[in-house]
Amino acid sequence: MRSKFWLAYWSAGRLQNIRLFLPKWYLQKEPNKKSWQNLIKGERNRAILVAKLDNIYIAEVNNQGRLRIYDREPYWFNYKEVTYKQIQQAYFELVHHSSWQDEANKKIRELTIKPIPPKAR
Repeated sequence: MRSKFWLAYWSAGRLQNIRLFLPKWYLQKEPNKKSWQNLIKGERNRAILVAKLDNIYIAEVNNQGRLRIYDREPYWFNYKEVTYKQIQQAYFELVHHSSWQDEANKKIRELTIKPIPPKAR
């Protein structure tokens, strides 16, 4: 469900600067993926997707079911290494539940003042 939701924003041309932070063991397993190689320090089982969405920034944590929204570029956004604690300092946080997509769309629309892509509903 998360992939369908974010693909709707991607298809609408609204996601930019997409980055993936991965644990060290995975980066060592896939050494040839240098273009997207970013490290989440001190974590064994977390991967974090971060991206710019219009004028805001988002972070999705794979094993936690949380969406974090930042109303400005996080200071760590262009780092090659981050800690989970840095990611946690968001403007808005949403726990995934049965209607998380509606709540996320509402907050994204409020902050970006742009319509919701049809497939994100």
